[in-house]
Amino acid sequence: MEKKDFGKLFLGSILIIAGLFAVLANFFKLTIFGVLFLPTLGLLFIIWSIILKEEELIIPGGIIGGVGLGILFINLFENVNDISKGGLFFIGFSIGWILITIISKLIFKKTILWPLIPSSILFILGIILFLGDKGIIFLQNFSLIWPYLLIIGGFFIILKSFIRKK
Repeated sequence: MEKKDFGKLFLGSILIIAGLFAVLANFFKLTIFGVLFLPTLGLLFIIWSIILKEEELIIPGGIIGGVGLGILFINLFENVNDISKGGLFFIGFSIGWILITIISKLIFKKTILWPLIPSSILFILGIILFLGDKGIIFLQNFSLIWPYLLIIGGFFIILKSFIRKK
């Protein structure tokens, strides 16, 4: 079987599994099927990527899986307030992004660092929101400061570029 044919077989299998999840969710009226749908879909993309040695498929696998993990975290911790649930979602989503870096290094022996940027931002935001009202107060105060940090950062980058040219 050629690589192209195997890819079609795997894609067809993903569609069948997705359809089965939807049928089971409707038939049994169990929310667990809906909760597990995205993490499973993300995992299937990652498996597909590994089997076909197509590292690009790790990206949708990590992103879809991360969103799914966020939804799963929200459902696992039903007793926390809505702000903290938002934090749990962002933490789960950040894990999906970091998986892109980890899997690409472990499986494909490539160092891909750019997913660490959204992962870090989402994780920090998730921790802040998980703190609830204290996190919201922090974000409100930080909203007054961050524009100045951008301006300082911009000046630093420009200054650094002039210093290198000399």
